[in-house]
Parts: sequence; structure tokens; C-alpha cells
Amino acid sequence: MRVTRRSQQRAATASLVSAATLFALPAAATAAAPADGAPTPPRLKVSKRVSDRTPLPGQRITYTVVIRNVGLVPAYNVRLTDRLPEGVSATSARARGCRAARTVVRCRWAHLRYRGSMTVAIAAVVDKKARPGKRLTNTAVLTYGGRTARSRASFVVARPKPVKPQKAVATRAKERDEAAVTKAEATPKTRHVTQPHRPQPARRTEPANTPTPKPTPTSKPTSKPTPKPKPTPKPTPTPKPTPTSKPAPVDPAPSPCPPGMTRAQQPDGACAPVQGLPRTGASVNWLVVLSLLVLGAGSVIVIGSHVRSSRSRH
Repeated sequence: MRVTRRSQQRAATASLVSAATLFALPAAATAAAPADGAPTPPRLKVSKRVSDRTPLPGQRITYTVVIRNVGLVPAYNVRLTDRLPEGVSATSARARGCRAARTVVRCRWAHLRYRGSMTVAIAAVVDKKARPGKRLTNTAVLTYGGRTARSRASFVVARPKPVKPQKAVATRAKERDEAAVTKAEATPKTRHVTQPHRPQPARRTEPANTPTPKPTPTSKPTSKPTPKPKPTPKPTPTPKPTPTSKPAPVDPAPSPCPPGMTRAQQPDGACAPVQGLPRTGASVNWLVVLSLLVLGAGSVIVIGSHVRSSRSRH
């Protein structure tokens, strides 16, 4: 009985401990653990190629390194190291996180995503003293998560074409000249008969007869009578200017008429009484203005009288 009770107590304690452990674990740890077993490790592939497989000494070449993630999870702490062979010098490395020294190129990335890729272009120069016909090989080493991947690329230094010496060129030119001479000698020549030179008699030079100018004949007198002069036309008489009418003598200013009299309508200029309104030549507006002034003065007088009467009452 005691053994059974102790075993039951131990089983209960173990279940409690396992439950507490499960609740104490962080959410990230439980999420990282796969449901079907251990996680799948990352898997990377690296490939490398060179732009020219037969470069000449002193020529520029380019290495292209391509890294691809073919696994199911991202890779972390990825590093690439590429040591160039003897006779090749690196000038630059075009990629994020890469540095190029003279003989080695190093790259480092914190992670490479799932199905991601990275391309590194390494520019290099073949040494001018590189031996023609020699094969130069280098290997790119990729490390990630305790794993390693490698890729190689190689090329053969080409042999430069020999330069023809100038002596050989001069010899060929001389041979061509000699061949042309022999060909000219082989062709038959035509004979030219040369006649003796005979002096020709000198020709007499006669003076040129210059014709003397003939005198121009004078005009013969004509027997026709000279035409009579035509009579000159008589000048047309100019019209006489029409006499201008003399201005009428202006009478001296007459003496003014007395008030109420005017001489405007009298033929003899005598003063006569004014009939109706006087004709001064001005407009009738002055009458309207005068009447308005009279009305205004009358209204002022009426208003003043009313004011005085109202004061006197008070």
C-alpha cells in the first residue's frame, strides 16, 4: 500500500512539473520547434565564371560569382572568400558587403533570405609578365551555418601574336622592286630613229603695214530751203482779279441810351422804349436764377417772422 501511494505521488509531481515547464517556455521557442521534427538546415549553392577564357597578358577580366539559396529556410552569417591566383590582381568588387584587396576578395552578409540570390562581380587584371600558355585557377569558398560550398574558375593565358620585324618588310619591298625591273627589261623596246638636226633659215620679218586713217567726208550742203520759223503763240490773257468789296466804314460807338430805352430794333439807330424782354444775346437762365433767389429770400423772411412770433409768445 505504501509503495502504491508513493508511486502515485511521484506521478502527480512529475505531471505538475511538466505543466509548469510548458507554461514557462517563451512563445518564440515553441513557435521555432517544428511539428514534425527537427528544423531543415539552410542550403546554398555557389557558381563562378570568368569573362574571357584566353586573355592576353595585361588584359582586364571579370569574375562573376552567383550565390543562391535553394533550401527552405533563410541562411545566416554567410561569408565568401575568393583568393586570386598568382599573376592576377583584383581591382574592385561590386556587391554589397564586399571588399577587394590585391589578391583576395572577402564578402560578408548577415543573412540570405529564402529563395534569394546574391551576385558579386570581381574586376581583375592579368599580369603583363604572366607566362603564355599557363592555366590560372582560383576557388571561391562559401561558408554558412557550419557548412561550406566551393566553385572554381580557370583560364589560360594566351600567347601574343609575334610582331613582324621591319627587316623582313624591307626585304619584301626590295624583292618587289627587283621583280618590276626584270619585267620591264623583258618587254621588247621600240626603236626610235633620230634624224640629224638641220638648221632652218631665218625668216625675214617685214614691217607691218599700218593703214592710215582716211579723212571723214564733210557733209554736203543740201539744196532744200530752210524751213520758215513758226509764229510763236500769243500768250493767253490772265484773268483780272475781282475787286474785293471794301469794308463798310464803322461808325463810332453811339452814346448809351437811357434806362428803359434801346436802339436795337430802330433802323436809324435812335433810342426807343423797350418792348418786352431786352435782347441781350444771353440765355434766359439768369431769370430763373433771379426768381429762385427772390423765393429764397422771401422764405427766409417768412421763417424769421414765425420764429420771432413764437419767441414773443413764450
